[in-house]
Amino acid sequence: MLGGAPAEPAGATVRALRRRHRIGLPSEPPRSTGGCRRYDAGDLVRLLRITRSTALGVPLSALPSVPDDPEAAEAPLDGPDREAAAGTERLSARRSARAAPVRHPWPGAL
Repeated sequence: MLGGAPAEPAGATVRALRRRHRIGLPSEPPRSTGGCRRYDAGDLVRLLRITRSTALGVPLSALPSVPDDPEAAEAPLDGPDREAAAGTERLSARRSARAAPVRHPWPGAL
């Protein structure tokens, strides 16, 4: 793939792709003789991991590099996942409290 072609399948804009290259996520691929970036399948996979991670709440600053190991690439998602799970538990507790029957609507109603 040449130029900004991988941006669309990776769910990013060409501008976002260029910005990510400027900060090193992922490193810029080699260029063709015409000066266009030459992306391979591995580059596209790294771009997809970055896009997925940022969509799930991981800031780019938390992704110093996107390893080729899928399990290691998932590690930055642990924090946002724990936060989401805690938020879900808080909301479930609120819903349960609201659904509980009200036995004494005001103090002294016994």
